[in-house]
Amino acid sequence: MGGDWDHEAWGGELPSRSWIDSVTGNHPVFVSRYDGHMALANSKALELAGINRNTRVPAGGEMKKDANGEYTGVLKDEAMGLVYKVIPDPSEKNWMNTCRLQ
Repeated sequence: MGGDWDHEAWGGELPSRSWIDSVTGNHPVFVSRYDGHMALANSKALELAGINRNTRVPAGGEMKKDANGEYTGVLKDEAMGLVYKVIPDPSEKNWMNTCRLQ
């Protein structure tokens, strides 16, 4: 998790899970846009969230598709909740490590 990307900084093209899948492997990745209204999920995160080409977009959300009708991993507003709901709470040890880094 993390993020703060801005697609406007690289010409306006929205990112795609294909950009990060080759370097994230079997690790779920979900990074938010700087404004918190959009996020990018890699293929593993989409799989864990049960998102596939037949997944309905939640009301108040948006999920970008590519030319083949597959979701690109870009989720907007209420659609981000599909991934957020499967992210486990951090362990106490991980939480303490995160707090020390800030």
